[in-house]
Amino acid sequence: MISFVCQSQTTILNTISYHQFFELIEQETDSVFQLSNTLVTYNNLTDIDFQYQILSNTFDSKSYKFTRKDSIIVDKTLKLDNVQFADKNRSELAGLYLISFKKPVFLNNTILVDFINCTFHRQLNYTSNNNLISSKSFLKGDHNSMSKFDQCVFKKGLICHSALNPSDLKERNLQISFSNSIIYPEAKNPFNRHSQITTSNIIQLAIEKCDFKGPGIVSILALENLVFWMRDNTLDAQILSLKAHPNSISQFYEVSNNNFEETVFADIIFSHDNLSFEWEQIKSNIINTFSYSFEFSSNVKTKNTEDYWQQYYSPKHINKYITNYRIKAPRAYKDETKMLGMLYNRYKTNHNTESANQVYIAIKDLETQRLAYLYDIEPTFKTYFTWKVNQFLKLFSAYGTEPAQAIIVSMYVIFFFALIYLFFPNSWEANGKNRILNRYQFFLKYMNKRAGIHEVYLEDQKENLKDYENYKHLVESTEGKVPKFFSKTALPLYKWSISKTLISSNFLEQFDIMQGTWEELPKKKRFWKSALLISAFLTTVIYDLFIKIINAIMLSINTFTTLGFGEIPIKGFPRYLAILQGFIGWFMLTIFSVSLISQLLN
Repeated sequence: MISFVCQSQTTILNTISYHQFFELIEQETDSVFQLSNTLVTYNNLTDIDFQYQILSNTFDSKSYKFTRKDSIIVDKTLKLDNVQFADKNRSELAGLYLISFKKPVFLNNTILVDFINCTFHRQLNYTSNNNLISSKSFLKGDHNSMSKFDQCVFKKGLICHSALNPSDLKERNLQISFSNSIIYPEAKNPFNRHSQITTSNIIQLAIEKCDFKGPGIVSILALENLVFWMRDNTLDAQILSLKAHPNSISQFYEVSNNNFEETVFADIIFSHDNLSFEWEQIKSNIINTFSYSFEFSSNVKTKNTEDYWQQYYSPKHINKYITNYRIKAPRAYKDETKMLGMLYNRYKTNHNTESANQVYIAIKDLETQRLAYLYDIEPTFKTYFTWKVNQFLKLFSAYGTEPAQAIIVSMYVIFFFALIYLFFPNSWEANGKNRILNRYQFFLKYMNKRAGIHEVYLEDQKENLKDYENYKHLVESTEGKVPKFFSKTALPLYKWSISKTLISSNFLEQFDIMQGTWEELPKKKRFWKSALLISAFLTTVIYDLFIKIINAIMLSINTFTTLGFGEIPIKGFPRYLAILQGFIGWFMLTIFSVSLISQLLN
């Protein structure tokens, strides 16, 4: 066992090179290597294998250039106490990279170290306390004390615990960073123990672009640090226990762009001015830690203490709390709504309307579940109506936060009733139910007459044109007997009135495909002329159906918007449905108006 000891009242450290550090590990005959009160510095002659360059500030796999390409295998348990890794002038970038630690690693008060692309096959236990020294005592200039873990793999979990006195915050100048790393749960049973990162009164804790593998529990506690950020991390199957407590001197706390697929247990001061917490990163549920731990915990019956965490944080108990306990228990319900309310107020203060609306929906969802429970224990009309109104508001306007949703649902209502009206006649349709019969009659006449298709058309329109012809004869018979103004203006009006019929007749004349009757056609021409006739017939039928659909939709819109014309233009059973639709339309348009005004005021 190798150990360097110095007096506790001095901050003078023994100095060795990186090469000597690993030589001492190799020479150790015991399975545990211990070292204390030592400064490991870069030596230009012996430590070239530990030098690296930073190529870019992206800090990914291509951002470093390492001098050494092969990994170093460390097959001993390491226990380092107050061992720092740097040169005195910080003139070279040197660190512990491409190292595979086969046994547990214990770092106590190691405040200056770079672990890059290292693999920890057993648990890493990192601690710092009030006995650590300031980097100012062994580095020239005002340097930060940075412990960095970048692109590392922690195969058996991670325990990081740093707790300093508030008065030592700036003096110790401690920063801890975990980035681009993969962190697995500690034990075979992932719920038995969990990866934990706890810091208190340090300059900075950064957890960025890490992938927490699971399932398991990730516990992160950032208590009264100057800076804390947790960004771009992935927790696919892990329960997160997050405790973020900024204080009056904290510069900012940021939890953003993470992927939390499982439940988040939150103990966060959401009212702090420098706290940023994105709601969109929560994909499952957020739970008040205090309510779950101190109120619901009494309901969790564990069989033994060995698998306490597995039972306490089991999906069964979490689901029971979410779907049952926090709804029925008044104190838990108040705690949950208070936490969400603080988060809602925070978003409103920051003018983050989208997130505020989403949190408001979460609050109202919880309220709706509570109202359903109150109806179950006291089934009255008031409790039932209040519960159903909340459900209705959720469905049609997301509790008034999305006016557009009211319009979308209104469109569904309009099309639903239009589908019903489609199968019933209404006064808006001329010859509605006989339209297809008239089409058959027209084509049958055309195929059995020697006249052209336009002539058959004019014959069918003869009854409709009769009044116009009488009008024309009247104008012509009175010419010279009345002022010229009437005769000169009356005939153009006549021509305009019959113009539609004449245009249709001229159009049909251009496409007259038969000469004589269909029976007189040669057999060779019957096939393709039959195809043309059938196509023309189907086209007219499709046009008729299109007009019928448009009429049904317009009738539904008219009824929904309660415009009305003093009479409902439909008969039979749909007439009563139209009254119901008018009531729904009045209610939906009111909701839309109120929601829109609310959003405008906000």
